[in-house]
Amino acid sequence: MNSKALKTVRVVIRILVCAALITAGIASYFYFVNNRPQVKKQMEREVPHVYVETLEIEQTDALVIVDAMGTVSPSREILLKPSVGGTVTSVSDNFYPGGIVKKGDLLVTIDRKDYLTALKKAKSALEKAEADLEQEQGRQKSAGKELEYFENSGMGEVKDKALALRKPELDKVRAEVAAAEADLEQARIDLSRTRIKAPFNAIITETDVNEGSYVSSQQELATLHGTDTYWITASVAPDRLDALESFGGNGTKAVITSRSRDHRWTGRVKGKTGRTVESSRMAEILIEVKDPLGIETGGPALLTDEYVTMELIAGERRDVIALPRKYVHGNRHVWILKDGRLDIRRIQPFWKNTENVLIDRDNVMPGEELITSDISIPVQGMPVKRKPSGENAPVTSEENQAQKTGTRTHE
Repeated sequence: MNSKALKTVRVVIRILVCAALITAGIASYFYFVNNRPQVKKQMEREVPHVYVETLEIEQTDALVIVDAMGTVSPSREILLKPSVGGTVTSVSDNFYPGGIVKKGDLLVTIDRKDYLTALKKAKSALEKAEADLEQEQGRQKSAGKELEYFENSGMGEVKDKALALRKPELDKVRAEVAAAEADLEQARIDLSRTRIKAPFNAIITETDVNEGSYVSSQQELATLHGTDTYWITASVAPDRLDALESFGGNGTKAVITSRSRDHRWTGRVKGKTGRTVESSRMAEILIEVKDPLGIETGGPALLTDEYVTMELIAGERRDVIALPRKYVHGNRHVWILKDGRLDIRRIQPFWKNTENVLIDRDNVMPGEELITSDISIPVQGMPVKRKPSGENAPVTSEENQAQKTGTRTHE
């Protein structure tokens, strides 16, 4: 075979290979087209609603109350002491621990004999000084006449007329009279001090003397607590103190409860002490309780050093919304059922207590439905439905999960 024939054979072979490849490709294409997987269109699944319980939001009037605690102390406390010494000759029938006395009641009498004697001596000294004054005044008149006669006789002129008229002697006697008057007044005061009286309405908490005891000046006789008012030094959180001042301030009513007895008293905030409790960093305020022993009203007695709790009623806010605190999430959000969907609302409370959160009518309005059920994964706008009441009510997703696990998680 010559070279020309060999070249022709090669060309034919190449054409046949290319045709075979093209045919195989076309066959593969149609095979895959005819045998491709079929995607079946599925119906969209309806997203199930979460069933929840709701509470209708209502407008109300709310009291702003601050909780506090503190210890009772007397507003006035003194150690009764005598100003003079002597033997105690008598004591009052109420002179015992627990005795109630009124202002001006006689409590203790000290032997008066020595002070009566001193009073008599002071009176005698004054009478003598007054007599000396009369005599000196008579001598001064005589000296005045003698001076006038001497000057009119032409015998000369007296240079020191004050000395001639006995003015130094007169001043001396007058000073003696003034001193005698002062001594008499002091003797009267000392005598009056032998009768020791109650300086104010009080309860006697401790006595240190009895009839027959000898007492010296400034010796302690008894301890007295004023009964007109007691003070309670109360501790409140600093932020509560600021709110208390903005709402009520001084004069705020305080309802006081004993921690150990089932009694209540009423007091008023007197003001801040200006101090903080070092251990807790709480602010201190002073509360005043009138008639703490119930002397006038016949009520129960508030005891000193008693530990009490208080509700400080700062004031009343009208037309506000009180939301149960357990339904406020993260201290700032509530869940509202609106048009079949979850609406997560942000709120701005102006007051909180252990039970409620108080807000103004801003972005939460009366008549709206507050969701009180737990939602495991709350999403803004998710579909929710109010759970019908009754035995045939549908089970919420949270209840279903609780049935499986036996517990429910609260936020």
